Amino acid sequence: MNGTWQGRGMAARAVALLAAGILVAGCASSTATPAAGTPGASTAPSASAAPATAAASEAPTASPTPAPTGPSQAEIDAALNTPTTLTYWSWDLSAKASVDEFEKLHPAIKINLTNVGVGPAEYQKVRTALAAGTGVPDIVFMEGSTVPAFALTNSLLDLGSLGASSLQDLFLPAAWSSGVVGGQVLGLPVGSNATASYYRKDLFTQAGISTPPATWDEFAADAKILKDKTGAGIADFTPNDAGLIYAWMYEAGITPFDWTPGSTHVTVQLNSPDMKKLMAYWQGLIDAGYVGSTAGWVDAYWQAFNSNSIATWQAGVWGSPVLQGDTKTATGAWNVAPWPQWTAGGQAGALWQGGVDDVVMKASANPIAAYEFLKFRSTSPQFAVEKYTKWGWDPVLKSVVADPAWLYTKDPYLDQNANVVWAQELSSVGPSWHWLPFMEYVTSSYVDTLGKAAADKTDLGAGLDAWQQAVVTYAQQQGFTVN
Repeated sequence: MNGTWQGRGMAARAVALLAAGILVAGCASSTATPAAGTPGASTAPSASAAPATAAASEAPTASPTPAPTGPSQAEIDAALNTPTTLTYWSWDLSAKASVDEFEKLHPAIKINLTNVGVGPAEYQKVRTALAAGTGVPDIVFMEGSTVPAFALTNSLLDLGSLGASSLQDLFLPAAWSSGVVGGQVLGLPVGSNATASYYRKDLFTQAGISTPPATWDEFAADAKILKDKTGAGIADFTPNDAGLIYAWMYEAGITPFDWTPGSTHVTVQLNSPDMKKLMAYWQGLIDAGYVGSTAGWVDAYWQAFNSNSIATWQAGVWGSPVLQGDTKTATGAWNVAPWPQWTAGGQAGALWQGGVDDVVMKASANPIAAYEFLKFRSTSPQFAVEKYTKWGWDPVLKSVVADPAWLYTKDPYLDQNANVVWAQELSSVGPSWHWLPFMEYVTSSYVDTLGKAAADKTDLGAGLDAWQQAVVTYAQQQGFTVN
Protein backbone atom coordinates (compact mmCIF):
# COMPACT_ATOMS: atom_id res chain seq x y z
CA MET A 1 0.00 0.00 0.00
CA ASN A 2 2.80 2.34 -0.67
CA GLY A 3 5.58 3.58 -2.78
CA THR A 4 6.65 2.83 -6.30
CA TRP A 5 4.49 -0.17 -6.61
CA GLN A 6 6.12 -1.33 -9.82
CA GLY A 7 8.91 -3.78 -10.48
CA ARG A 8 11.32 -4.30 -7.62
CA GLY A 9 10.23 -1.23 -5.71
CA MET A 10 6.71 -2.48 -5.19
CA ALA A 11 7.61 -5.89 -3.86
CA ALA A 12 10.44 -4.61 -1.69
CA ARG A 13 8.29 -1.91 -0.14
CA ALA A 14 5.50 -4.38 0.50
CA VAL A 15 7.93 -6.62 2.39
CA ALA A 16 9.05 -3.63 4.45
CA LEU A 17 5.49 -2.75 5.35
CA LEU A 18 4.63 -6.34 6.17
CA ALA A 19 7.56 -6.39 8.56
CA ALA A 20 6.28 -3.17 10.11
CA GLY A 21 2.83 -4.69 10.51
CA ILE A 22 1.23 -2.33 8.00
CA LEU A 23 0.12 -4.76 5.30
CA VAL A 24 -2.13 -7.76 5.75
CA ALA A 25 -0.09 -10.95 5.92
CA GLY A 26 -0.85 -13.23 2.99
CA CYS A 27 -2.96 -11.00 1.76
CA ALA A 28 13.73 7.34 -14.72
CA SER A 29 25.18 12.22 -24.24
CA SER A 30 26.90 13.82 -21.30
CA THR A 31 25.13 15.49 -18.48
CA ALA A 32 24.86 19.24 -18.05
CA THR A 33 27.30 20.83 -15.63
CA PRO A 34 25.82 21.93 -12.27
CA ALA A 35 25.34 25.67 -12.17
CA ALA A 36 27.53 26.23 -9.13
CA GLY A 37 30.89 24.54 -9.42
CA THR A 38 32.01 21.48 -11.27
CA PRO A 39 30.90 18.00 -10.11
CA GLY A 40 32.72 17.13 -6.93
CA ALA A 41 33.35 20.75 -6.00
CA SER A 42 33.06 21.62 -2.34
CA THR A 43 30.39 24.22 -2.97
CA ALA A 44 26.79 23.03 -3.04
CA PRO A 45 25.15 22.64 -6.45
CA SER A 46 22.62 25.30 -7.33
CA ALA A 47 18.96 24.81 -8.09
CA SER A 48 19.52 27.09 -11.07
CA ALA A 49 20.28 23.79 -12.79
CA ALA A 50 16.60 22.98 -12.32
CA PRO A 51 14.37 22.21 -15.28
CA ALA A 52 13.14 25.24 -17.16
CA THR A 53 9.58 24.06 -16.65
CA ALA A 54 9.95 24.00 -12.90
CA ALA A 55 9.74 27.77 -12.49
CA ALA A 56 6.24 28.02 -13.87
CA SER A 57 5.05 24.55 -14.77
CA GLU A 58 1.50 23.76 -15.66
CA ALA A 59 -0.10 20.60 -14.34
CA PRO A 60 -0.96 17.93 -16.90
CA THR A 61 -4.49 18.25 -18.18
CA ALA A 62 -6.86 15.52 -17.08
CA SER A 63 -8.56 13.55 -19.81
CA PRO A 64 -12.16 14.67 -20.31
CA THR A 65 -14.74 12.37 -18.83
CA PRO A 66 -17.93 11.32 -20.60
CA ALA A 67 -21.34 12.71 -19.73
CA PRO A 68 -23.02 10.94 -16.79
CA THR A 69 -25.01 7.87 -17.71
CA GLY A 70 -25.84 4.67 -15.93
CA PRO A 71 -28.46 2.14 -14.90
CA SER A 72 -31.76 3.17 -13.36
CA GLN A 73 -32.28 3.02 -9.63
CA ALA A 74 -34.57 0.05 -10.17
CA GLU A 75 -31.76 -1.80 -11.96
CA ILE A 76 -29.33 -0.96 -9.18
CA ASP A 77 -31.76 -2.14 -6.52
CA ALA A 78 -32.34 -5.37 -8.40
CA ALA A 79 -28.61 -6.02 -8.70
CA LEU A 80 -28.01 -5.40 -5.00
CA ASN A 81 -30.91 -7.57 -3.90
CA THR A 82 -30.11 -10.54 -6.12
CA PRO A 83 -27.89 -13.18 -4.46
CA THR A 84 -24.50 -12.56 -6.03
CA THR A 85 -20.90 -13.52 -5.36
CA LEU A 86 -18.17 -11.13 -6.43
CA THR A 87 -14.46 -11.93 -6.54
CA TYR A 88 -12.13 -9.15 -5.43
CA TRP A 89 -8.34 -9.32 -5.70
CA SER A 90 -6.55 -6.82 -3.49
CA TRP A 91 -3.51 -6.46 -1.24
CA ASP A 92 -4.84 -3.28 0.38
CA LEU A 93 -5.26 -3.39 4.15
CA SER A 94 -8.45 -1.33 4.07
CA ALA A 95 -10.16 -3.74 1.65
CA LYS A 96 -11.52 -6.11 4.29
CA ALA A 97 -13.26 -3.37 6.25
CA SER A 98 -14.86 -2.15 3.02
CA VAL A 99 -16.04 -5.64 2.15
CA ASP A 100 -17.44 -6.32 5.60
CA GLU A 101 -19.37 -3.07 5.73
CA PHE A 102 -20.74 -3.43 2.19
CA GLU A 103 -21.94 -6.95 2.90
CA LYS A 104 -23.77 -5.71 6.00
CA LEU A 105 -25.55 -3.08 3.94
CA HIS A 106 -26.32 -5.51 1.13
CA PRO A 107 -26.79 -9.01 2.56
CA ALA A 108 -27.48 -10.53 -0.86
CA ILE A 109 -23.95 -9.68 -1.98
CA LYS A 110 -21.02 -11.87 -1.01
CA ILE A 111 -17.51 -10.62 -1.85
CA ASN A 112 -14.67 -13.12 -1.87
CA LEU A 113 -11.59 -11.06 -1.04
CA THR A 114 -8.25 -12.63 -1.97
CA ASN A 115 -4.69 -11.35 -1.88
CA VAL A 116 -3.08 -13.10 -4.85
CA GLY A 117 0.10 -11.02 -4.71
CA VAL A 118 1.44 -7.50 -4.53
CA GLY A 119 1.76 -5.29 -7.60
CA PRO A 120 3.32 -7.12 -10.56
CA ALA A 121 2.63 -10.51 -9.01
CA GLU A 122 -1.08 -9.74 -8.97
CA TYR A 123 -1.06 -8.25 -12.45
CA GLN A 124 0.53 -11.37 -13.89
CA LYS A 125 -2.16 -13.53 -12.33
CA VAL A 126 -4.82 -11.27 -13.85
CA ARG A 127 -3.17 -11.63 -17.26
CA THR A 128 -3.00 -15.39 -16.86
CA ALA A 129 -6.71 -15.56 -16.06
CA LEU A 130 -7.55 -13.30 -18.99
CA ALA A 131 -5.51 -15.48 -21.35
CA ALA A 132 -7.20 -18.62 -20.06
CA GLY A 133 -10.64 -17.04 -20.31
CA THR A 134 -11.54 -18.31 -16.86
CA GLY A 135 -11.03 -17.28 -13.26
CA VAL A 136 -11.01 -13.56 -14.02
CA PRO A 137 -11.96 -11.62 -10.86
CA ASP A 138 -14.79 -9.11 -10.91
CA ILE A 139 -12.77 -6.39 -9.19
CA VAL A 140 -9.03 -5.72 -8.99
CA PHE A 141 -7.06 -3.27 -6.87
CA MET A 142 -4.19 -1.78 -8.88
CA GLU A 143 -1.91 1.20 -9.25
CA GLY A 144 -3.11 4.02 -11.45
CA SER A 145 0.09 3.73 -13.47
CA THR A 146 -0.88 0.16 -14.38
CA VAL A 147 -4.43 0.91 -15.51
CA PRO A 148 -3.27 1.82 -19.06
CA ALA A 149 -1.70 -1.64 -19.44
CA PHE A 150 -5.10 -3.26 -19.03
CA ALA A 151 -6.74 -0.54 -21.11
CA LEU A 152 -4.40 -1.59 -23.92
CA THR A 153 -5.91 -5.08 -23.90
CA ASN A 154 -9.46 -3.70 -23.51
CA SER A 155 -9.87 -5.68 -20.30
CA LEU A 156 -11.48 -3.04 -18.09
CA LEU A 157 -15.07 -1.89 -17.90
CA ASP A 158 -15.71 1.78 -18.65
CA LEU A 159 -17.34 2.84 -15.39
CA GLY A 160 -18.73 5.91 -17.08
CA SER A 161 -21.38 3.62 -18.53
CA LEU A 162 -22.51 2.97 -14.95
CA GLY A 163 -22.63 6.61 -13.90
CA ALA A 164 -19.12 7.09 -12.52
CA SER A 165 -18.61 10.43 -14.26
CA SER A 166 -21.08 12.03 -11.88
CA LEU A 167 -18.64 11.39 -9.02
CA GLN A 168 -15.77 13.44 -10.40
CA ASP A 169 -16.34 16.57 -8.32
CA LEU A 170 -16.06 14.57 -5.10
CA PHE A 171 -12.40 13.79 -5.72
CA LEU A 172 -9.14 15.66 -5.75
CA PRO A 173 -8.02 16.16 -9.38
CA ALA A 174 -4.93 13.94 -9.20
CA ALA A 175 -6.86 11.14 -7.53
CA TRP A 176 -9.70 11.22 -10.04
CA SER A 177 -7.46 11.34 -13.10
CA SER A 178 -5.52 8.30 -11.89
CA GLY A 179 -8.24 6.00 -13.23
CA VAL A 180 -9.20 8.01 -16.33
CA VAL A 181 -7.55 6.86 -19.54
CA GLY A 182 -8.43 8.29 -22.92
CA GLY A 183 -11.64 9.81 -21.57
CA GLN A 184 -12.84 6.53 -20.09
CA VAL A 185 -13.33 6.14 -16.35
CA LEU A 186 -11.60 2.80 -15.86
CA GLY A 187 -10.99 2.98 -12.12
CA LEU A 188 -12.26 4.70 -9.00
CA PRO A 189 -9.58 6.06 -6.65
CA VAL A 190 -8.91 4.40 -3.32
CA GLY A 191 -5.79 6.25 -2.19
CA SER A 192 -3.58 9.03 -3.43
CA ASN A 193 0.20 9.00 -3.13
CA ALA A 194 1.35 12.57 -2.61
CA THR A 195 4.96 13.02 -1.57
CA ALA A 196 6.50 15.19 1.13
CA SER A 197 9.93 15.51 2.72
CA TYR A 198 10.68 13.67 5.95
CA TYR A 199 13.65 15.20 7.73
CA ARG A 200 15.72 14.47 10.82
CA LYS A 201 14.82 17.36 13.07
CA ASP A 202 17.56 16.44 15.52
CA LEU A 203 20.30 16.41 12.85
CA PHE A 204 19.11 19.71 11.42
CA THR A 205 19.18 21.22 14.92
CA GLN A 206 22.67 19.81 15.51
CA ALA A 207 23.82 21.47 12.27
CA GLY A 208 22.32 24.79 13.34
CA ILE A 209 19.54 24.68 10.71
CA SER A 210 16.29 25.89 12.25
CA THR A 211 13.84 25.02 9.46
CA PRO A 212 13.71 22.41 6.69
CA PRO A 213 14.62 23.65 3.20
CA ALA A 214 11.80 25.40 1.36
CA THR A 215 13.60 25.51 -2.00
CA TRP A 216 16.03 23.22 -3.80
CA ASP A 217 18.69 25.95 -3.51
CA GLU A 218 18.24 25.79 0.26
CA PHE A 219 18.30 21.99 0.08
CA ALA A 220 21.70 22.06 -1.64
CA ALA A 221 23.06 24.64 0.81
CA ASP A 222 21.79 22.64 3.78
CA ALA A 223 23.42 19.53 2.33
CA LYS A 224 26.87 21.05 2.74
CA ILE A 225 26.13 22.30 6.26
CA LEU A 226 24.76 18.92 7.35
CA LYS A 227 27.78 17.12 5.95
CA ASP A 228 30.24 19.53 7.56
CA LYS A 229 28.52 19.69 10.95
CA THR A 230 27.10 16.17 11.39
CA GLY A 231 28.64 13.97 8.70
CA ALA A 232 25.19 13.07 7.43
CA GLY A 233 24.27 12.94 3.78
CA ILE A 234 21.12 14.84 3.00
CA ALA A 235 19.40 12.17 0.89
CA ASP A 236 19.74 8.97 -1.10
CA PHE A 237 19.36 8.57 -4.87
CA THR A 238 17.82 5.11 -4.66
CA PRO A 239 19.20 3.15 -7.63
CA ASN A 240 16.72 0.29 -7.50
CA ASP A 241 13.47 2.23 -7.16
CA ALA A 242 12.21 4.64 -9.83
CA GLY A 243 9.33 5.93 -7.72
CA LEU A 244 11.37 8.80 -6.31
CA ILE A 245 12.59 9.75 -9.80
CA TYR A 246 9.01 9.92 -11.06
CA ALA A 247 8.13 12.18 -8.12
CA TRP A 248 11.07 14.50 -8.90
CA MET A 249 9.89 14.71 -12.53
CA TYR A 250 6.31 15.33 -11.47
CA GLU A 251 7.15 18.20 -9.13
CA ALA A 252 9.44 19.76 -11.75
CA GLY A 253 6.60 19.84 -14.27
CA ILE A 254 8.23 17.27 -16.55
CA THR A 255 5.77 15.00 -18.40
CA PRO A 256 7.84 12.30 -20.12
CA PHE A 257 5.04 10.00 -21.28
CA ASP A 258 1.89 10.07 -23.36
CA TRP A 259 -0.40 7.48 -24.89
CA THR A 260 -4.06 7.33 -25.91
CA PRO A 261 -5.96 4.02 -25.93
CA GLY A 262 -6.39 2.68 -29.44
CA SER A 263 -3.27 4.45 -30.65
CA THR A 264 -0.05 2.70 -31.63
CA HIS A 265 1.94 5.88 -30.93
CA VAL A 266 3.60 6.68 -27.61
CA THR A 267 5.67 9.60 -26.37
CA VAL A 268 8.82 8.80 -24.39
CA GLN A 269 11.04 11.72 -23.34
CA LEU A 270 13.15 10.41 -20.49
CA ASN A 271 16.29 12.22 -21.69
CA SER A 272 14.74 15.56 -22.59
CA PRO A 273 16.69 18.77 -21.89
CA ASP A 274 14.63 19.34 -18.76
CA MET A 275 15.40 15.84 -17.54
CA LYS A 276 19.10 16.45 -18.16
CA LYS A 277 18.90 19.66 -16.09
CA LEU A 278 17.08 17.86 -13.29
CA MET A 279 19.70 15.11 -13.17
CA ALA A 280 22.51 17.69 -13.34
CA TYR A 281 21.28 19.05 -10.02
CA TRP A 282 21.44 15.61 -8.40
CA GLN A 283 24.73 14.80 -10.14
CA GLY A 284 26.34 17.71 -8.36
CA LEU A 285 25.01 16.58 -4.98
CA ILE A 286 26.20 13.02 -5.56
CA ASP A 287 29.63 14.11 -6.75
CA ALA A 288 30.02 16.42 -3.76
CA GLY A 289 29.33 13.49 -1.44
CA TYR A 290 26.09 14.93 -0.09
CA VAL A 291 23.75 12.33 -1.61
CA GLY A 292 24.29 8.59 -1.43
CA SER A 293 23.15 5.81 -3.72
CA THR A 294 22.30 2.90 -1.46
CA ALA A 295 19.80 0.38 -2.83
CA GLY A 296 16.46 0.93 -1.17
CA TRP A 297 14.37 -1.42 0.94
CA VAL A 298 17.26 -3.68 1.98
CA ASP A 299 19.18 -3.96 5.25
CA ALA A 300 21.98 -1.63 4.12
CA TYR A 301 19.39 1.05 3.41
CA TRP A 302 17.93 0.95 6.90
CA GLN A 303 21.43 0.80 8.38
CA ALA A 304 22.15 4.09 6.61
CA PHE A 305 19.15 5.59 8.35
CA ASN A 306 20.19 4.09 11.68
CA SER A 307 23.75 5.40 11.36
CA ASN A 308 22.44 8.94 10.79
CA SER A 309 23.73 8.91 7.21
CA ILE A 310 20.47 10.08 5.63
CA ALA A 311 18.93 13.32 6.90
CA THR A 312 15.92 13.62 4.58
CA TRP A 313 13.66 11.19 2.79
CA GLN A 314 11.11 12.16 0.15
CA ALA A 315 8.28 9.67 0.50
CA GLY A 316 4.52 9.24 0.87
CA VAL A 317 2.32 9.15 3.93
CA TRP A 318 3.36 5.52 4.30
CA GLY A 319 6.86 6.76 5.15
CA SER A 320 6.04 7.30 8.82
CA PRO A 321 5.14 3.67 9.63
CA VAL A 322 8.06 2.46 7.52
CA LEU A 323 10.49 4.65 9.44
CA GLN A 324 8.99 3.51 12.70
CA GLY A 325 9.18 -0.16 11.75
CA ASP A 326 12.52 -0.32 9.94
CA THR A 327 14.74 2.26 11.64
CA LYS A 328 15.81 2.74 15.21
CA THR A 329 15.27 6.48 15.32
CA ALA A 330 13.29 7.72 18.30
CA THR A 331 9.80 9.12 18.30
CA GLY A 332 9.92 12.77 17.27
CA ALA A 333 13.35 12.54 15.64
CA TRP A 334 11.71 12.69 12.22
CA ASN A 335 9.27 15.38 11.11
CA VAL A 336 7.65 15.90 7.73
CA ALA A 337 7.56 19.12 5.70
CA PRO A 338 6.40 20.19 2.24
CA TRP A 339 8.70 19.37 -0.64
CA PRO A 340 11.32 21.96 -1.53
CA GLN A 341 10.31 24.08 -4.50
CA TRP A 342 12.27 25.12 -7.58
CA THR A 343 11.10 28.70 -7.10
CA ALA A 344 10.59 30.46 -3.77
CA GLY A 345 6.92 30.52 -2.86
CA GLY A 346 6.05 27.80 -5.38
CA GLN A 347 3.35 25.26 -4.66
CA ALA A 348 4.13 22.36 -6.97
CA GLY A 349 3.20 18.97 -5.58
CA ALA A 350 4.34 15.51 -6.56
CA LEU A 351 2.94 12.00 -6.74
CA TRP A 352 5.00 8.90 -6.13
CA GLN A 353 3.92 6.95 -9.22
CA GLY A 354 0.30 7.98 -9.05
CA GLY A 355 -2.37 6.60 -6.76
CA VAL A 356 -4.26 3.36 -6.43
CA ASP A 357 -7.63 2.42 -7.87
CA ASP A 358 -10.21 -0.33 -7.94
CA VAL A 359 -11.27 -1.47 -11.40
CA VAL A 360 -14.06 -3.71 -12.69
CA MET A 361 -12.97 -6.29 -15.22
CA LYS A 362 -14.96 -6.29 -18.44
CA ALA A 363 -15.41 -10.05 -18.01
CA SER A 364 -17.48 -9.54 -14.84
CA ALA A 365 -20.95 -11.05 -15.03
CA ASN A 366 -22.15 -8.63 -12.34
CA PRO A 367 -20.94 -5.17 -13.35
CA ILE A 368 -23.63 -3.16 -11.56
CA ALA A 369 -23.05 -4.83 -8.19
CA ALA A 370 -19.29 -4.61 -8.67
CA TYR A 371 -19.46 -0.91 -9.49
CA GLU A 372 -21.72 -0.18 -6.52
CA PHE A 373 -19.06 -1.73 -4.28
CA LEU A 374 -16.39 0.46 -5.90
CA LYS A 375 -18.52 3.54 -5.40
CA PHE A 376 -19.14 2.63 -1.76
CA ARG A 377 -15.46 1.95 -1.12
CA SER A 378 -14.29 5.22 -2.68
CA THR A 379 -16.96 7.61 -1.44
CA SER A 380 -18.80 6.26 1.61
CA PRO A 381 -18.64 8.64 4.59
CA GLN A 382 -19.02 5.80 7.10
CA PHE A 383 -15.34 5.02 7.25
CA ALA A 384 -13.69 7.49 4.86
CA VAL A 385 -11.86 9.38 7.60
CA GLU A 386 -10.98 6.15 9.42
CA LYS A 387 -9.52 4.70 6.23
CA TYR A 388 -7.08 7.58 5.92
CA THR A 389 -6.15 7.81 9.60
CA LYS A 390 -5.79 4.07 10.23
CA TRP A 391 -4.48 2.50 7.04
CA GLY A 392 -1.88 4.87 5.68
CA TRP A 393 -3.46 6.30 2.56
CA ASP A 394 -3.61 9.87 1.41
CA PRO A 395 -7.25 10.91 1.01
CA VAL A 396 -8.84 11.03 -2.42
CA LEU A 397 -11.99 12.89 -1.35
CA LYS A 398 -12.09 16.68 -1.05
CA SER A 399 -14.38 16.34 1.95
CA VAL A 400 -11.85 14.30 3.92
CA VAL A 401 -9.01 16.75 3.30
CA ALA A 402 -11.23 19.47 4.79
CA ASP A 403 -12.44 17.32 7.70
CA PRO A 404 -10.85 18.26 11.06
CA ALA A 405 -11.19 14.62 12.15
CA TRP A 406 -8.54 13.75 9.57
CA LEU A 407 -6.69 17.04 9.28
CA TYR A 408 -5.81 17.30 12.97
CA THR A 409 -5.10 13.66 13.70
CA LYS A 410 -1.65 13.62 15.25
CA ASP A 411 1.00 11.22 13.97
CA PRO A 412 2.33 9.72 17.21
CA TYR A 413 5.70 8.67 15.74
CA LEU A 414 6.42 12.02 14.14
CA ASP A 415 4.88 13.75 17.17
CA GLN A 416 3.33 16.19 14.73
CA ASN A 417 0.02 17.06 13.08
CA ALA A 418 1.44 15.68 9.85
CA ASN A 419 -1.87 15.70 7.97
CA VAL A 420 -1.67 19.48 7.76
CA VAL A 421 1.41 18.95 5.58
CA TRP A 422 -0.27 16.20 3.57
CA ALA A 423 -3.30 18.41 2.98
CA GLN A 424 -1.01 21.08 1.55
CA GLU A 425 0.77 18.58 -0.68
CA LEU A 426 -2.48 17.01 -1.90
CA SER A 427 -3.87 20.43 -2.76
CA SER A 428 -0.72 21.23 -4.77
CA VAL A 429 -0.81 18.15 -7.00
CA GLY A 430 -2.43 18.54 -10.40
CA PRO A 431 -4.00 15.78 -12.52
CA SER A 432 -1.97 12.63 -12.95
CA TRP A 433 0.32 11.85 -15.83
CA HIS A 434 -0.69 9.95 -18.93
CA TRP A 435 1.17 6.76 -18.11
CA LEU A 436 2.40 4.35 -20.77
CA PRO A 437 0.72 0.96 -21.20
CA PHE A 438 3.95 -0.80 -20.24
CA MET A 439 5.06 1.04 -17.11
CA GLU A 440 6.22 -2.16 -15.45
CA TYR A 441 8.98 -2.38 -18.07
CA VAL A 442 9.78 1.33 -17.84
CA THR A 443 10.24 1.05 -14.10
CA SER A 444 12.22 -2.19 -14.14
CA SER A 445 14.55 -0.89 -16.87
CA TYR A 446 15.43 2.10 -14.68
CA VAL A 447 17.49 -0.21 -12.46
CA ASP A 448 19.94 -1.15 -15.24
CA THR A 449 20.20 2.34 -16.75
CA LEU A 450 19.79 5.52 -14.72
CA GLY A 451 19.75 3.55 -11.49
CA LYS A 452 23.03 1.86 -12.40
CA ALA A 453 24.62 5.21 -13.18
CA ALA A 454 23.60 6.43 -9.72
CA ALA A 455 24.85 3.25 -8.04
CA ASP A 456 28.18 3.44 -9.87
CA LYS A 457 28.42 7.22 -9.34
CA THR A 458 28.88 7.78 -13.06
CA ASP A 459 27.21 10.14 -15.53
CA LEU A 460 23.47 10.45 -14.81
CA GLY A 461 22.94 12.08 -18.21
CA ALA A 462 24.33 8.97 -19.88
CA GLY A 463 22.07 6.93 -17.62
CA LEU A 464 19.07 8.88 -18.89
CA ASP A 465 20.14 8.20 -22.48
CA ALA A 466 20.37 4.50 -21.72
CA TRP A 467 16.97 4.50 -20.05
CA GLN A 468 15.43 6.31 -23.00
CA GLN A 469 16.94 3.86 -25.48
CA ALA A 470 15.83 0.83 -23.51
CA VAL A 471 12.23 2.03 -23.33
CA VAL A 472 12.13 3.11 -26.98
CA THR A 473 13.48 -0.26 -28.10
CA TYR A 474 10.95 -2.10 -25.98
CA ALA A 475 8.08 0.05 -27.25
CA GLN A 476 9.07 -0.60 -30.85
CA GLN A 477 9.30 -4.32 -30.18
CA GLN A 478 5.71 -4.15 -28.93
CA GLY A 479 4.59 -2.53 -32.17
CA PHE A 480 4.50 1.12 -31.10
CA THR A 481 5.93 4.10 -32.92
CA VAL A 482 7.75 6.46 -30.58
CA ASN A 483 8.10 10.23 -30.38
